[in-house]
Amino acid sequence: MTDFANGTSFTDHVGLRSVATAYPSTALTVATSSATMHVTGRVSTFAGAQIFFNACVNASSFSGVEFSLGVSGTSNVTLGMVTRENQPEPPTTTIGTCVPPDPNAPFVSCHSAFTRLTTMATTAPLSVPFASLSGGSPHASVNPAQLLAIYFDLGWSTGEAPFDVDLTLSDVRFTPR
Repeated sequence: MTDFANGTSFTDHVGLRSVATAYPSTALTVATSSATMHVTGRVSTFAGAQIFFNACVNASSFSGVEFSLGVSGTSNVTLGMVTRENQPEPPTTTIGTCVPPDPNAPFVSCHSAFTRLTTMATTAPLSVPFASLSGGSPHASVNPAQLLAIYFDLGWSTGEAPFDVDLTLSDVRFTPR
C-alpha cells in the first residue's frame, strides 16, 4: 500500500498514488527514512497521521490491513478507515456520497468506522480486519471497496492537557484473504 523508503508519496504499478501526512501540520513533523514514517510533535487539538489515496481504492479482495506501529505519549490511538459512502457529499468533500441531514454539521452524521488500538512505545506488528471496525455513519462498518484513506487518531479531547507524541509507522499493507 505504501513504502516510506521513497518518502511520503508512493505510486504503485497501476498508477494509484498514496500520500502519508500528519495533521495538523503546524504541530506535527513527519520524517521518513528506512521505509518508516516517523511523526513527532505536541498534540493540543485533533491530531494524527494518515495515508490517503488519489482515487477510491477497491480492497475487497483483502481481509484488512497490517502495519507496524509504535506510539509514545499516548495510549489512546484509534485506527479509522475513510470510505466514500461515509464521507459527506460535495461541496464538503470532493468524493463523498453521504447526504448529511444538517449541511452545517456534515461530520456529525457522516463519519468513518474505527477501532481502538492497543499500542506500545516499541514498534510492533498489528493486523486489523476490516470487520473489526465499527461506529461509522451512515454505514457502521467499512466497505473495503470504497477506501479513500486510513488514519491513526491520537486521541486528544477538548479540555485535555497537551502532550508530546512520537509515532513510528511502517510495513503498511493490505492483509491477503
